[in-house]
Amino acid sequence: SAPVLHPYSLRNTSPGVPPHSPIAGATAAYFERGSSTSTWLGIGGIAKVAEHPQPATCPLSSTSSSPEGVNCQLTRYGVTLAVTFGQTRSPDSREVDGIAPTQFILAPDQTVAGAKLVFSCAAPSGRGC
Repeated sequence: SAPVLHPYSLRNTSPGVPPHSPIAGATAAYFERGSSTSTWLGIGGIAKVAEHPQPATCPLSSTSSSPEGVNCQLTRYGVTLAVTFGQTRSPDSREVDGIAPTQFILAPDQTVAGAKLVFSCAAPSGRGC
């Protein structure tokens, strides 16, 4: 669980709350594609993600193999989001437009399927880790 910090600085998450370290904060992004292509970055709120381990090995296609030192596991995550997003200056920009509208997205407690990569070494090589 972490506050969603504005991408520009150590801005307060809400009035009267001291700034947080970016290490203790979360980032969020929302992308719309299609006729209303736009990009939105999290500028405030809270994000919670917790793993509910049910590890199983990720399936590999017949044309791929797992890189040495990396293991993919299927798992499940508990997710809760209450985030205010600011629209960026353009769909390809990562700069929040200060005068553009904002939108609030609330995703109540839910469990979603996902995958995680487990690294047994920092730099796999042909000679092992």
